[in-house]
Amino acid sequence: MRLLALTLTVACVPSIQLVAQDSTYHATHQQVGGPQILAIYIGSTDCAPCRWPPLESAVHHAWPLLAMQASRAKVTFSTVGIALDDNVAGGVALLQPLEQFDEIIVGGGWTNSGAERYIWADTAATPAIPQILIVERHVGVNDDHTRWDLSSSTVLRRLIGESEIRAWVKGGALLPVGSLKHQRFLEPARDN
Repeated sequence: MRLLALTLTVACVPSIQLVAQDSTYHATHQQVGGPQILAIYIGSTDCAPCRWPPLESAVHHAWPLLAMQASRAKVTFSTVGIALDDNVAGGVALLQPLEQFDEIIVGGGWTNSGAERYIWADTAATPAIPQILIVERHVGVNDDHTRWDLSSSTVLRRLIGESEIRAWVKGGALLPVGSLKHQRFLEPARDN
């Protein structure tokens, strides 16, 4: 088993150490209610940086770091891969080497449902790839699990371009600090 250890210092937050037991995220879709962090990768086979091995490596290393932070905050974590290819086979071929997605959206080019929701529906979004979004959403579910409410989601961070994504991962792929509801992600673990 490989260990990944990073020591991070963030303004106004004590130095913390993130240690991932395994540097690979294993997609394990969890259907539970409550807060959830989504890590969304958007790319295309027509995009040379999207196929560049150092970017693939950065995405590969980001997911376990994010999953660990979500676990410490007691929220679920899920990954989504969106390929803006015109055909399904091309999109699957792009996402396949990463093998770390709980959900994928492929085909349809820049008008697929993933692009519609995470690029075109957000007027502040830049239509560029590669792109990673970190989204917090609340999953509401009724007692008999027959109705789901996914209405509230917030883009916490949008990283555009391979250099910005790689720098973010090199810095620990930290979830953003800012509002009170997100502060819990960077609090050091407390021993009981």
